[in-house]
Amino acid sequence: MDDEVTVLLNGLALPSNGAEFTQGETRTITLSYKNTDVLENELLAIEVLPDHDLVEEDFECQPSFGQLITPHEWKFTPKQLKTGAFKLKLMTEGGGGVLLTPTNRLLGGTTFRYIGMAGSDLPLPPVTILIPFFSLFMSRVRLIRNGLPLAGAPVTFYAAGEQPVHSVTDADGIAKGHYVFYSTTGIRAYRAVATISSEERTVEGLVEVYGGAEEQVTGNGSEPG
Repeated sequence: MDDEVTVLLNGLALPSNGAEFTQGETRTITLSYKNTDVLENELLAIEVLPDHDLVEEDFECQPSFGQLITPHEWKFTPKQLKTGAFKLKLMTEGGGGVLLTPTNRLLGGTTFRYIGMAGSDLPLPPVTILIPFFSLFMSRVRLIRNGLPLAGAPVTFYAAGEQPVHSVTDADGIAKGHYVFYSTTGIRAYRAVATISSEERTVEGLVEVYGGAEEQVTGNGSEPG
């Protein structure tokens, strides 16, 4: 099949040395036919061949792996925050024709989250971050790329009723924003925007200030940790 089709990622030919993929990024896989009479109308299926650091379940494909289809278009997404290598295999019904791509690389991707004082990830909306009134909320985020802290990234923090705070991630990938003392109950929205290689990544948070230890808290909130 190598002489009959070219594998395309988002409309561009797959590089001869393979492509780089990141967690959560969906790519559209299609084919360019060198001879439209040969394979364009033939049923084909796709499979992923991961190395020892990955498994098939780390990836998602629509239509699913192994399903014979025409026309030939697949939505391929790495699901897990892992690193490793893999090939893609295209095959005809019965396996009579097979095409193996070059080795592709899965990078760990980027995670950007608000974190508590103990360093654990805080919940994302619509789940709220619970703090009692007459408490200080310290706004901090952590930026991880390819499994490692990303230092030196500019971060701008936004909070309802507060001026923006500009910061930069440190050696641990952590940036610090607003320090707000709350004396009234309610829900406050937070947002942080990091700039990475001229691209912006955004994370949001909802802080729910509740009315004291004597009250029963029954929402979907989570205490910051």
